[in-house]
Amino acid sequence: MDTSRANPIFSSMEKRIKLKHLDSKRALILCYHGVTKEISRGIENFSDKHLNADVFADQMEFVANELHPISMQELISDKKAGRFNERSVAVTFDDGYENNYTTAWPILKKFQIPATIYLTTGYIGNQKPFWVDLIEHIFNHYPARTLNVQIKENQYSYRTDSPETKIQSLKDLKERLKRYPVGVAEETIDKLAEEVPSLPDWRSIPNFGIMNWGQIREMQEDDLITIGSHTVNHNLLSVMQPEELEAEVGGARRDIKEILGVLTDLFAYPNGQERDFNQQSLDYLTRSGFTSAVTTIPDLIKIRDDPLQLNRYAIGFGLNFPFTRKSLLSIKHFLRGKR
Repeated sequence: MDTSRANPIFSSMEKRIKLKHLDSKRALILCYHGVTKEISRGIENFSDKHLNADVFADQMEFVANELHPISMQELISDKKAGRFNERSVAVTFDDGYENNYTTAWPILKKFQIPATIYLTTGYIGNQKPFWVDLIEHIFNHYPARTLNVQIKENQYSYRTDSPETKIQSLKDLKERLKRYPVGVAEETIDKLAEEVPSLPDWRSIPNFGIMNWGQIREMQEDDLITIGSHTVNHNLLSVMQPEELEAEVGGARRDIKEILGVLTDLFAYPNGQERDFNQQSLDYLTRSGFTSAVTTIPDLIKIRDDPLQLNRYAIGFGLNFPFTRKSLLSIKHFLRGKR
């Protein structure tokens, strides 16, 4: 039985776009994180952050045949000129997961679709996992029915007695930890990991892998691929002090310049919701010479929108591909791993 219709955990928001909406004044930016051929086990990838490769290929075929795919640079240039080509869409990826290289890139090449990859430079080569992945890994293997966690002076208790309660608890805890600097989240998660006997190495989960600089260089040589910045450690800009912005945002830009030889002016906000950046963030990006910054607020962009607050549809996380229902196949792919 397909439980995705009955269980709200697997339900997806409907944000439909008609082709006629993409006219000379409106365009679309799609946001992805990962593209995978792996079958998830337990609650791993419950959010569909790593989209099934066949589903992604279906979506890119639609983009190639029905839309006008352009690079982020072209989109910004058209926006400055005051007119988009009809049906304009830009494809983007956040973080730099290795399956961008192994799985998504061949599909992009097949359909000749340009894409921008926003890198979180402190994780390139995977010296450490993203804390949001590690905590998912811990919850997936947590043996007790209740998990107690302390964040600074606050104590929280979560149910972990079923896949459904694990997912709901995990969502809540992630949102709480995102309000702190990454170091606080990592310290909290390290303590939780000690409570899981024989926790499998996070490197055993293919979807947790991040590209190395050699893979990124290879992708960069393809005219279809553009590299942007997504900070060093994925700290939310709104929780940072002014002096920290230079290390976190400017530091990632310097990493990309020193290693790839490109001074990128493209930026993506970590998490990307309204409360994740502020006027201080916008002022810093303006002073630093960034020409665009993208959110994960699901809406079209308009000619007159602030180029430092460009909306994107982040596919996964409960949001379907906005033109067809093909992406619902990814939920069935997830459920197959439960049998």
